Order: sequence, then C-alpha cells, then structure tokens
Amino acid sequence: MKNQTFLMKRILIIHDEPVEARVVGRILSEAGCVVQVSLNPLEGLHEAIETPPDLVLAALEMTELNGDELCVHLRSRPETRGVPVMLLSDRSELEGREIARFSGAADHVDPRIAAERLIGAVWRVLRAVELCRRAFRPIPDTSLFHSLKA
Repeated sequence: MKNQTFLMKRILIIHDEPVEARVVGRILSEAGCVVQVSLNPLEGLHEAIETPPDLVLAALEMTELNGDELCVHLRSRPETRGVPVMLLSDRSELEGREIARFSGAADHVDPRIAAERLIGAVWRVLRAVELCRRAFRPIPDTSLFHSLKA
C-alpha cells in the first residue's frame, strides 16, 4: 500500500515495550515510512520537539510519561502543535477514542490489529493532515499583480 501520502513520511514511535515498538515500526517501514523508535517517553518527547516528525505514535501506558500526557505536552509547544499523535493501546475502541479526544490526539489504534488495518489508520490520519494543510495554505500575495495593472 505504498502511495504518495506514505512515502518518506517520518514517524516517531514512542513506546517502552521494545518488541511491540519494533513490530509496529517494521509494518510502517514496509509501507514506505521512515520510522524512528524511542523506547523512553521523555527522550521521545525531546526528539519530537527537536525534530518534529510527520506523526507520533505513542503508547498510552508507559512508565515515565503516558501517551496522553505526552500528547498534551506536544500540543502546548508551538513547534509540535501541528504534529498529529496517535495513541497505541489495547483499550476498547470507545474508551481509547475518548482518551485520544480529551488529550488532543488524532486517534487511537490497537497495535495488535492486522497490519493492513494499522497502516489504514495511520494513512487516514496522515491524509487528513495533508488535506487540512492544503486547505489552509496562505493565499499568495497578489499585490504585485495589482501594481502591474495600474
């Protein structure tokens, strides 16, 4: 499922479970994304602030900083305010989406789902962000055209 939305998108996975982080990372790498993994939530937060990725996938439950708290920190900073965050959790869809909504995350996904569904969920968020950025691009300055008419 490689397409323009996925090609070369930089995704930062923040998860303190190495096996799960590696599995999710491999799935997204094979789909065409550039994946970086941070196994420490505080270091992952710092990495996201220093070099904002196109998307952050963060585990909801982590030892030092939960994914919803991480999302709130990212939303509070100007350099990462526009970076979408998806929370990884095995909570029910309703509960996970509610937590995501209240923390400012774009969505919630269970990392144990089939690879195609994980890719689809990530693709939907990346595509929505791309469409929003296109829709809200600044209007080009047309003053030059007006001065040429005069």
